[in-house]
Amino acid sequence: ALKITNAPDNPVKYGYGDAAIVADRASDDVLILCAHGDTRYGHYKAGKQATRLKVVRLRSHDGGKNFTEPEEITDSIYNLSGNWGTLFFGSGKIMQSRLIKNGGYHRLYAVILVRNKSNSLAGNFVLYSDDFGETWHVLGSPSSSPVGNGDEAKAEELPDGRVLLSSRTQNGRLINIFTYTDKASGTGSWETQQRLNLGADGGTNGEVLILQAVAVNDNEKKTINLAMLSFPKKAHRENVTIFWRTISANETLAGFTDTGKWS
Repeated sequence: ALKITNAPDNPVKYGYGDAAIVADRASDDVLILCAHGDTRYGHYKAGKQATRLKVVRLRSHDGGKNFTEPEEITDSIYNLSGNWGTLFFGSGKIMQSRLIKNGGYHRLYAVILVRNKSNSLAGNFVLYSDDFGETWHVLGSPSSSPVGNGDEAKAEELPDGRVLLSSRTQNGRLINIFTYTDKASGTGSWETQQRLNLGADGGTNGEVLILQAVAVNDNEKKTINLAMLSFPKKAHRENVTIFWRTISANETLAGFTDTGKWS
């Protein structure tokens, strides 16, 4: 066993994990959200608020050279629903919209994994912010998860502004798409989740990324999607593999999860 000999008087003060990060596309602002406290997601006890994960925010205004002290925003996140018992933000990338700017910043998207106050799995919810993480809102309903059996997850923005949710599972990813009826107010609806099954994947907290590329054979511009999986499945998190495909501007959920289009 490892014995920590230099632990501070209050070790809980230094308990942080699962950092979700974004650098603003138009300024030197950087945002980090992460879990905090002396408990873990799996240690939540039904109705026991003291066992829930806390949420903290750190900011930088000089491109990440210096950060503010961690600021707890736990209540503001949990208060988005009356039934969230414990939660955390999926670590890695916070997605910033390429298209939607509703105020001084382009919109942010981050995905949380939630257990209800009864300690039953509530699934994934996508939160969005138009003020670079100062305030957050639920994309869709706070009582109805777009991926109810989800795990760690990421969000991406499709070329037409719809929002893609990609959630960890074994043997692929759980996928759903949100379509706006009004982008400014954030109203719209999710479809019914589908599975992207690319083979015997062990299930990891992989990223999803949409970017522009140029085909080498004819120099035609393409929109491609990258997905990170642990493939083929092993006992441990090995064989990290990037799958890719081109997508159309108005790609459907069924089209996105068509395994024959991925390489």
